[in-house]
Amino acid sequence: MDGITIRYGKIDPTAKADSMPSVNQNQPWGNVHDLRYDNISIEKNIGTFELNQFILDGEQEEMPDNPHAYDWGWWTVQASDHEGNFGDDAPGLDVSFSTPHSSNGITLSFYPFTNDFVTRARITWWNEYGAVLKSGIYENNGMEGAFGETVTLYTRVKIELLSTNIKHRYAKIYAIEFGRVRVFADGEIDYCNILEEIDPTSEFLSVNTMGFRIKTHNADFFQVLGDTQNDMLMTNQQMTVEYNGEPFGVFFLKKSRDVYNTDTVFDFDTQDAVGVMGGYQFYGGIYDEYPAIDLIQELFDICFPTKLIDFVLDDALKEKTVSGYIPIGTCRLALQYICFAIGAIADTSRRNYVWIYPLEQVLERRIPRENIYMGGNIETTEHFTSVIVVSHTYTPGEEIRTIYDDEIEAGEHVFHFTEPLHSLEISGGTILESSATYAKIQAPQNQHVLLTGISYIVSRIPYAVDSQLMPGEVERTKTYDGCTLVSQSGSKDLANHIFLYLNMRQRIEIPVRLEDLEVGYFTKVMTRTRPILGFTGQLNIQLRGRRAMLRLLGNADTGIDLDLQGYKRLNTFALGQNGDLI
Repeated sequence: MDGITIRYGKIDPTAKADSMPSVNQNQPWGNVHDLRYDNISIEKNIGTFELNQFILDGEQEEMPDNPHAYDWGWWTVQASDHEGNFGDDAPGLDVSFSTPHSSNGITLSFYPFTNDFVTRARITWWNEYGAVLKSGIYENNGMEGAFGETVTLYTRVKIELLSTNIKHRYAKIYAIEFGRVRVFADGEIDYCNILEEIDPTSEFLSVNTMGFRIKTHNADFFQVLGDTQNDMLMTNQQMTVEYNGEPFGVFFLKKSRDVYNTDTVFDFDTQDAVGVMGGYQFYGGIYDEYPAIDLIQELFDICFPTKLIDFVLDDALKEKTVSGYIPIGTCRLALQYICFAIGAIADTSRRNYVWIYPLEQVLERRIPRENIYMGGNIETTEHFTSVIVVSHTYTPGEEIRTIYDDEIEAGEHVFHFTEPLHSLEISGGTILESSATYAKIQAPQNQHVLLTGISYIVSRIPYAVDSQLMPGEVERTKTYDGCTLVSQSGSKDLANHIFLYLNMRQRIEIPVRLEDLEVGYFTKVMTRTRPILGFTGQLNIQLRGRRAMLRLLGNADTGIDLDLQGYKRLNTFALGQNGDLI
């Protein structure tokens, strides 16, 4: 589709992870548990003995010898009859949930290669008390079957497949969504602004955001449910944005607003996957040469259990380990600790995953002068003559700390520690689970409980990188002591990395045509007097106009030949004196 397109998953974002699917029939190679995950990739276009299915044009393959190595989803054993019906003993998918969910329908995705799909299904929803909430027969006429029905607070749903569009075919379902997808076309989108931003040191993890306005004549999509005030615009529902078919990222709903209270004009505020990670808790712990990739995987398993969003770790970082301490906090904070400690950047720009990579140099690409707008400016940043990075080493100590010493009610209780502890002991209760950062205990009755632990000895070792002071220059030092995951072996490289970045002294902001600019790369800006080479840290994008405000931090290019090996992009702009564009 031309222009801006936003694909909005009006889907209960917690239902799939909570789902427990079962079926009354399944082919031996099928796996109904594939339906619990997102981004299932169907790779094999195989020929079968279904009527007129195996077309001998060379495009289809025979069933592989190891079919279980591939994703298939749910394939029924029974095929539809000569009229395309399944008959009385219909294939059924039964999904139960541990907590109630609400949605405006169910969407089934069918095997993509042979254009056969289910045309009718009987769907029944139950509540937690076993009462039927709704039941009916629903029609479908496409490969993405959207069966529309608004149901709230259901804990079980059963889908009975009744017919297929082509006779003598199995039903083949590889994905299910508890809700429906709405595609907003360019004509419904009033504006769409995207902020892409990263910090190359990962002193903090930036969150990419998208704000947009929808104007629609179809008020039904936003109407409230019955007499409730729940309009199904739930936090963390997924938004995928494209421009002329080019992906511009995946975002998640933070909040929406009915602008005129008419159900036709809505403003949406969204954030990227890193922002979503700020809503999930991570218990942290003490780590000793722990593989960074395994620790990152733990975070994503917490935040995205259905694999809706995954991460890609650059090859240069896959062998990195971390040592030290992560306190209890959000998964976003834990990811920031890891990225800072290994010298990495976490970036979601234009992607449906989180790319974690080291700061890199980029290949030359020249942007024509007609792509530059008036209004740029240049300013000089603070100057630091030295950088100190403090490493932290944790060894078990002997000092006993009292965690809790008082009366407590019967039941389970969780205690979070303000410092890491080991060798926990309890009287008056039982420790159910624990780590260096927390303890979950159970008291059998109302009674006095004493919970203690032993503290760690923390060794803090600074590593400094200094520049030679110029005559009359005042020494200024910036110290990084907050990340307790920095090991002594890694502090040297980290200090050098940060020092180089902090010595980029010229901050430039210029309005440009967006073209194929991206954050995370080095850019070359030509002023009237000198070129400036720096890191592109922010793009504030007006997608409707394909323009952006670019923010860059760099230094004057001395003319010394740069090592361009591994460069990906180097953009060239022109600025006039005093920051005015020429």
